[in-house]
Amino acid sequence: MSFHEDRRRLQAFNLSIRQRLEQAEARIPEINQLIDRVAWLGVMPNLALLGDVVIQRPYGGNTGPQDSSQILQAGLLLPGGLGATFWDMEELLQLRKENGGIVPHAASHFVPFDELSPGEKAILYPHLETLVDRFWHLYLAEIGRTE
Repeated sequence: MSFHEDRRRLQAFNLSIRQRLEQAEARIPEINQLIDRVAWLGVMPNLALLGDVVIQRPYGGNTGPQDSSQILQAGLLLPGGLGATFWDMEELLQLRKENGGIVPHAASHFVPFDELSPGEKAILYPHLETLVDRFWHLYLAEIGRTE
């Protein structure tokens, strides 16, 4: 592949990430406000839904163990809204082995959407719709039980 082709690919990738970021920043804050309103009702207190693992990356500099990596996973918390859970790979593997699994620990690893970096928002965005759908179905099921 030539330098010119590499340059063109990088430009297309950059444009794609920027477009995702614009879409995410236009839509997710409003969805999070609506999720916060549902959380306020108290119908499903302390709900944690975890979605796709979006990225696994090495720790940069001195931010984590050199023999491990950081996992970014899509998440939806009540309260909290849409965002990401950040896990250390070794810790995640250990929690998965335990009886309670990882969901009870999600809140302590959760970062709300508004606090994520622009790149994290853009990469996470395509994975959030599934979580909103799961949340909606759970909410409808819960409302149906109370009627």
